[in-house]
Amino acid sequence: MHLSELLDELEAFARKIGYTDAWMAAGVINEQLLEKQWKVYQESDDHNGEHYRHGAFVYFVRNREEFTDEEVHELLSLHDNADDVDLTENRLFEMIRWLPLEQLLSLRTRYEGMFRKSSEKIYNRYVACRRMEMEGVPAVFDDVKHLADGTLERDIVEHPTVEREQLDWLQEHGTGKKIRNMAKALLNSRWFRNAKP
Repeated sequence: MHLSELLDELEAFARKIGYTDAWMAAGVINEQLLEKQWKVYQESDDHNGEHYRHGAFVYFVRNREEFTDEEVHELLSLHDNADDVDLTENRLFEMIRWLPLEQLLSLRTRYEGMFRKSSEKIYNRYVACRRMEMEGVPAVFDDVKHLADGTLERDIVEHPTVEREQLDWLQEHGTGKKIRNMAKALLNSRWFRNAKP
């Protein structure tokens, strides 16, 4: 279906928000969603097209269990047909959050031009988390400790496979006092005090 096949006022709304035919072809938007967004738009003071596009994309991605590589490409090729905010990096963030490790690794190579400093940080964090799920903290720690990512370090401290060696390092070198204190507290817990070094 194309935008031109919608009712005139709904098509005008979709174009005003910044949608293109590609959004409809990818399944991110459909007539029902546009009708809901149009109603909200009419009743709300929020007329920022980027909020509606971002909301539609997030809703679509979070309600899918998996994506083929072709679908990932189609979603990351979407454009914002508006003069407001380019949400390309936001869409990349959202895909990074939900893709399994294998697709994440190919994402970095295939879409290198899309990565900026902020998306690189999110990407490294989620790759590390996926690897920790599969391999455990000890297998991943040396590869990620240089990232200086407080969110990732918190995930490491709270991970069930974390060991004394990683906590010792985080107690000394963790990013921020909170991480260092969390590592220290865990090392002083009964579990680690009673565990063999």
